[in-house]
Amino acid sequence: MAKSDDGQGFAVAKGALLALGGLAAIAIGLSLLPAVWGLLKLSMIVGVIAGAGYLGYRAFGKTKELQAGKERKALSSADFDRQMRELDHLDRQLDNEIRKRS
Repeated sequence: MAKSDDGQGFAVAKGALLALGGLAAIAIGLSLLPAVWGLLKLSMIVGVIAGAGYLGYRAFGKTKELQAGKERKALSSADFDRQMRELDHLDRQLDNEIRKRS
């Protein structure tokens, strides 16, 4: 049996179209490279500015949240004991409420 040349011709045409499609994809990718590079540079600049702003905020910012944390650390033992007594009293009240309802 002799092989037909039609199958080989189709394979060559298919290979040529695949090669041309690959070249077109590479060309499109290379044409988009400057735009991607510009966005990358822009995002780096914005990132550096945002990082500097955050570091400045952390270094020089005096917010109420940070001050409240410092005040909590400075509680005396008398204040701690008073707060513990208040919590115990509230705990007993809640226990009594639970007992009444059950």
